[in-house]
Amino acid sequence: MEPMVLAEMRRIVARVLLVGAILSLQAGGQESSNANPPVELSWVKGKCLRCTSPWTLGSTLFTSRSEAWAIGEAWPPPGGQGIGERVLLHTSDGGRGWREVPRTQHYAMSPSVAFVDPMYGWIETYTVLGDSLLFETRNAGRGWKKIDGLFPAFPTVLDPLHWWGIESTSHAPSADGRFWTRTLVRTADGGHTWSKFAIPYDAGEFPTVKFRSADVGWAANVAGGGIVVFRTTDGGKTWQKSTTAAPNHPTSIRDLFFLDRDYGWLVADYNLKEGINGSGTLVFATIDGGKTWTRQMNDAFQSGFTWLITFSSEHLGIAFVTAPPLSPGSGETALSNLALAYTLDMGAHWRKVTVPDWVYGCQAFERDLLCSANGKGSRPRVLTIHAK
Repeated sequence: MEPMVLAEMRRIVARVLLVGAILSLQAGGQESSNANPPVELSWVKGKCLRCTSPWTLGSTLFTSRSEAWAIGEAWPPPGGQGIGERVLLHTSDGGRGWREVPRTQHYAMSPSVAFVDPMYGWIETYTVLGDSLLFETRNAGRGWKKIDGLFPAFPTVLDPLHWWGIESTSHAPSADGRFWTRTLVRTADGGHTWSKFAIPYDAGEFPTVKFRSADVGWAANVAGGGIVVFRTTDGGKTWQKSTTAAPNHPTSIRDLFFLDRDYGWLVADYNLKEGINGSGTLVFATIDGGKTWTRQMNDAFQSGFTWLITFSSEHLGIAFVTAPPLSPGSGETALSNLALAYTLDMGAHWRKVTVPDWVYGCQAFERDLLCSANGKGSRPRVLTIHAK
């Protein structure tokens, strides 16, 4: 049988399993934990070499298994004032050693980084007055040249030609109290020219926006006590709306991921209790491109907090979860309660295994997942997740 036919048959079986699992979970079915996952977890302990601050790793872009660029974040001490500093960090040895990229440190505002391939990329930084500075490299960051131009903060590079990002414009408060307008900014020629498209007003001030291709993407937010998701199939020119009446009054969208144009997962925050500064999460799945959503009633997501969900392929998906805070409003969680939830059948079944550190972001790379993490004392770490 042709390989393409076999691959499609496997996808059909996985989708049938997912539909069956959703029906089962709606009827109250549960999944148990498994301490022996069919994935290998490889941790790299890193150091920030000759760094000016004890940076923690934020958003991270891997351009190869050895090269990565990350936002370093330094927060005020407990009880201190301010919203911290940011800097661009770079590693060339898989996360063992990190170094600050010169002229990228700035108070509050994050530098942006985008690479079209491991050699060719851009960074955007800011002057003390907040003016943008754009630099280009064609040798993997060994040298940078200042160029004219702008691109949206943290642009997502879909391929060498097609990128997208979000442009934020501040304004006087509107009738409903909003201070910001978000616009979708796209390029089809590798950043030379950009087109702007309005994001639906109902998507709110801070929507989470994700694209799977140059044409198909989603914008999600919380509105009216429920979850609202908009889908575009023409690159943002038009949007179609769906809503989900979520329990527990969700407060924000924490993560949104689509495996393809039909199958996706969404993580939403909600308040644990009125008047208490604590939160939990709800996890939803869709099998029709976001038109309808079903809450995932699996044991892996029933208690505590889910902060990231992603897939390296249809055969391996992961989410990072934790138990509820140690005390209401504390926001603190015992490290022993951190866990990785994994699925090998497109989300039909999830199981958990304990992990030692907070993981903040993952990127599919050569069918593995490379993730940024922070260990004890905010030491930067890199986790590789590989299917056995």
